[in-house]
Amino acid sequence: CNSQSDCNPTEKTRIQRKEFSGYTEFTWVFFISVIGFALVACVISYSYDKFKRRSDPVASSETRRRSMKRRANKYALDKIGQKSVYRFFLGKSWVGWMVASAVMAIQIWILFTFVRGAEFDLSDDNSDFVYTWKCPRDKVECDNKADLTAAGWVMFGILMASHLLKDLVNGSKMIVLSAKEGYQPNSRIRFFVGGLFLSTVTMFTLFASTIYNKAIATSNTEVIANAVII
Repeated sequence: CNSQSDCNPTEKTRIQRKEFSGYTEFTWVFFISVIGFALVACVISYSYDKFKRRSDPVASSETRRRSMKRRANKYALDKIGQKSVYRFFLGKSWVGWMVASAVMAIQIWILFTFVRGAEFDLSDDNSDFVYTWKCPRDKVECDNKADLTAAGWVMFGILMASHLLKDLVNGSKMIVLSAKEGYQPNSRIRFFVGGLFLSTVTMFTLFASTIYNKAIATSNTEVIANAVII
């Protein structure tokens, strides 16, 4: 409790019960997991595509391969976004790659600030954790002042899906595309990197939004407002 009789239970968070010190430490596991899932998806897509080509001679014909190459770049650009800065990952310009990498780094840095703010460490000045219990000294029992309900989290999920689901699906399609045969190795690397970075930032945005809302949101309106801001 603090001097204003605001309190919060001292029980460990789910992350801490998994032997992590907090969300900051878990973030590195999160990134490694996303990369791991991307590699697994790539291997599965490659194996399926190879099996399909063996069983379908038409799919492995040279004419079809040339047609696929012509459509690949346009398809990738459509999926990653014609106006997205991530489109530079599909090009060969080092300047474009530097610009896209800088933007991605800034996005992750900003989101990481919210991760730090969600830490359940009341002694940390960087934590924005909100007390939700009121324990007046003249009362035996404490009152939970939080008004956040399941409906608030449902609305939060709808907002996240409407803003992030498209990018996650398109990033996944890029990763799957990178495993297809018939493309140059350099093109496949660009497809994979573009899809991986788009998916990673999207998933990290969802992760940061969820834990930050869990740490500070005390009402349905707050969880919605925080979701829009982040």
